[in-house]
Amino acid sequence: MAVSESDLDRYFELARENHENEQQFFSRLIRAMVYTHAPASDDSKKVRLLQFRHPNGFNAIPFFTTRHRSSRASSSAVRQIHLSCRQLLLSTRGATLMLNPNDGGPVLFPEEVDLLLVNGTLQTFDKVEYSERKWDVRPAESLPPVLIYGLRYGVASLTFIRSMFL
Repeated sequence: MAVSESDLDRYFELARENHENEQQFFSRLIRAMVYTHAPASDDSKKVRLLQFRHPNGFNAIPFFTTRHRSSRASSSAVRQIHLSCRQLLLSTRGATLMLNPNDGGPVLFPEEVDLLLVNGTLQTFDKVEYSERKWDVRPAESLPPVLIYGLRYGVASLTFIRSMFL
């Protein structure tokens, strides 16, 4: 079932206000139509999307929940592309994306994109504040499946890595 632009944007705002709403937002995002940017004039026969340098030092492909948010981040050198979020994520697999970058949206790293495509949502997690008294560091008794998945399908796909050890 398709998700309307206004519904998606409403859940985006709810997720920004309270992390407990993130799972509902992501389950709508994967079924929604979104906007992204490409160069206005491009001689390539393939669609090439714009990226920007995130302040944390990585490149990210911006995408947007609404035409309005996309237009605010646009210029005459950019054309907006309207497509399904699933199609965008499948087409950019291995890349880092950022949703609504001008409005504090989430960064989706390749491992999270893969999980979103497989599970249809992303699980929320509680952030734990660091305190020496709260941490108990020891060898793992078992490996979390999400870690194995991330290594097998995320890190292993990087051509400059020849072997991994855990």
